[in-house]
Amino acid sequence: LEINPSVKAEIEEWLGVERVYTSQSGKIMASANAPVDKVLAGKILSFGDKVKVISPPALIKEVISLSNQIAKLYIK
Repeated sequence: LEINPSVKAEIEEWLGVERVYTSQSGKIMASANAPVDKVLAGKILSFGDKVKVISPPALIKEVISLSNQIAKLYIK
């Protein structure tokens, strides 16, 4: 995950401080092992545009799918 500094503390609380680090390029990142499902995608989406999934591709697809389902509720 690529993390916006404004939610770093929340991500550390969720995943653990040891899972959050600064990359060589200076970006705040987080990694964890978790099953890819709608629960995980929903948790990630709860951070809005402050968290970006970098990998795995299956999680990216799940986040896109869930966000599209939500968008359909509002787009006519």
